[in-house]
Amino acid sequence: FDISTEDYFIDKGLAKIDKISSELRDFESKNLDKYKQLKKQRKDISIELQDKLFESYNFLNTKNEVKNVCEIFEEALDKKPPSAAGECAAPKLLHYAFEHNLKPIAMAEFWWGQSPKSLNWKHGEFYPCCKEKCDPILAHMLNPIYAVEGLE
Repeated sequence: FDISTEDYFIDKGLAKIDKISSELRDFESKNLDKYKQLKKQRKDISIELQDKLFESYNFLNTKNEVKNVCEIFEEALDKKPPSAAGECAAPKLLHYAFEHNLKPIAMAEFWWGQSPKSLNWKHGEFYPCCKEKCDPILAHMLNPIYAVEGLE
């Protein structure tokens, strides 16, 4: 995903969401219907923006086949991807390698920094890919290696 494009839809979408959020903060509770309408509008824009982002996140696999995050999750799990799917380092690094005709031989990820409040990760510890976000993406990217080389 290239954020350097001139027509960066994320910035435009976030500006719309911020404008609605500002209106909601300044809103007087006299008109409950208008308040609900603004909240629904903000939610709809957010969902549309997330979908557009996932559709623009493209990942190569070892056979030089490209799929976006939506296609990967639809085929693998028959559902929409969770937020932040495709944001981890491994898929991005593998995509770069495949794009430049490199053949990665090993990769490991570890947590660096403080653990998010909801997770119990420790600084400097190695962790497998997360099942709900990266696993379907890495399966698309790496599965042809296993099938071709018999490493299953």
